Amino acid sequence: MNALRFDSTATAAWAAFSGDYNPIHFDPAFARSTIGTEGTVVHGMLAMLALKQAVSERPWAGDGWLQWTGMLKQAMPSQLDYAVHLSAPEADAKVRFRLHSPGDAEKRILGNCAPVAFDTAPYRTPPRHVLDAAAVGERLRGFADAFPAATTCWVAIDALIFAEYIQRHSVDTFREDIVRHFGAEMETDLGKASLLTMQTHHRCLFRTALLQDVGHFTFDRIAYDIRKIDEITTHDSLFATIDIPVWLNDTLSQVVQIGLMARKKPALPHEEAEL
Repeated sequence: MNALRFDSTATAAWAAFSGDYNPIHFDPAFARSTIGTEGTVVHGMLAMLALKQAVSERPWAGDGWLQWTGMLKQAMPSQLDYAVHLSAPEADAKVRFRLHSPGDAEKRILGNCAPVAFDTAPYRTPPRHVLDAAAVGERLRGFADAFPAATTCWVAIDALIFAEYIQRHSVDTFREDIVRHFGAEMETDLGKASLLTMQTHHRCLFRTALLQDVGHFTFDRIAYDIRKIDEITTHDSLFATIDIPVWLNDTLSQVVQIGLMARKKPALPHEEAEL
């Protein structure tokens, strides 16, 4: 596979689609003061597109469920080139993958994809959020135009649901938790000076019918629900997992799970001197 480079054009395209304008992806000084990297940091969801598309092109058989899991192990400086590596000893078996920078010992993203016996019983409650199918179709076509190398249906729907979370639900499923844990001052400071927010992992469960190209897939109805299924706190950190099941034509078809972290930035020497 050709080297991947996540330049400013790709960053801007992903931010415009998803609504994720975290300053760590745009402000080199913020990225350096937060995690010590030179230059800005690649959006995790943007970087994972190539990994999702790569496993989608494997010869998966049957009409069951697949589970894709990616762990974001290290921040990805945007000035580096990256490559996708797949390990799949047998067809239709677990595929292991990683995203790394050639010549760099760090494994930036690790994960796997495999068939699973998925129990849909916990998702019997009717979804609360219904989207206009025509408008969603237009957004998915826009995604395919912006990211022509990642047009498998489940990948596009995953990106759409992430955008829905960022733009419509992040306040009441994570931001309020941040304010509760770190204090009311975070309401104005969030994502700016003293707090770092990042994605830690991502999981998708989806029906194999969604392995087709998004341009060939049609649906009349799309709806989703959203809930927080896990939370861990320390004195300076907050971790949460957001669970978003998706129904297409009234059938549970995909479940998106987003792992998030919020952590207070350590004070820099000149900041300590000013206190």
